[in-house]
Amino acid sequence: MNIGKYICVSLWFVAFHVFADDVDFVRFDASANAIVINGAPVGVKRCSLAKRLTHVAPRLNWDKNVIILTDVDFVNVSDVRTCSGGSVEPSHIPRKVGFVVDVNPKRKIYLALDLVSVSPMAFTATVAKLGQTRSILSAPGVFSEKMGDEKVKEEAFGYLESTPGRISPNGRYVSADGSMDCRVGAYPGVWDLDLGKNITREDGCEALFNVVAKQQ
Repeated sequence: MNIGKYICVSLWFVAFHVFADDVDFVRFDASANAIVINGAPVGVKRCSLAKRLTHVAPRLNWDKNVIILTDVDFVNVSDVRTCSGGSVEPSHIPRKVGFVVDVNPKRKIYLALDLVSVSPMAFTATVAKLGQTRSILSAPGVFSEKMGDEKVKEEAFGYLESTPGRISPNGRYVSADGSMDCRVGAYPGVWDLDLGKNITREDGCEALFNVVAKQQ
């Protein structure tokens, strides 16, 4: 086995798990309009939201880097920890694209899903720059206003909250259904934003998201 590759994967594993254990839980204190998080190394941290939102049901994104507040509003965990000025200003995605699933603050892109069929439940994705609605790539499963309703439903895919959709830490790869499955025949697969297309790897794409693949 290539030693350099082994060391790199090992570092990915350590970095991911140390970070993933950093936040234990998040909750919303409605009476104080504040987000409360708990995790190492600072313990419980509370920060007020700079504005009031409705239907707040906070949850962490897949790598616990972002707190999703509502279907469209979110804050960065780091901003809650810092709580500059005693409050944090929520950011948001455009309402017309559906509900936010993940955000990569460094690359300023988001992943949103929109329900297009209820029997069975199926979704299409938008991967766009923050503040924009047009996806930055064209691939099966990605919504486009140029598509007719039948085409949209044809390209839709299933989704489970237990495996949340995700953008890789470096902002290059997207797994809209969270499976990180990029083997031949996988759908919707994994999208490479730099190449603007699906990628195929027989060994899977977990490592692209800094996740060690499970033993088969």
